[in-house]
Amino acid sequence: MIRAFQIRRIIYNRMPKNRWVSIREIYHLVEKFGDLDNEDFYPSAPDNNEPKWKRNVRNVLLADKRNERLSWKVGEEKYRLSG
Repeated sequence: MIRAFQIRRIIYNRMPKNRWVSIREIYHLVEKFGDLDNEDFYPSAPDNNEPKWKRNVRNVLLADKRNERLSWKVGEEKYRLSG
């Protein structure tokens, strides 16, 4: 299963700098470069079919939006890395 440090590495190394990026684009990067396994695709909760890895991506973004390098556009689910 992909770990937070791996997700963080993908985001900070692969996400374009100084451009607002949607959560969907971030999901695409993690799915493409994350080497996800079967466990990552298990539902994130019993009543939710969303895969665990997407919840984990959001958890990393939530934790890091307090970081000066990562900006968050409230209400739009968009993020920007400063160069």
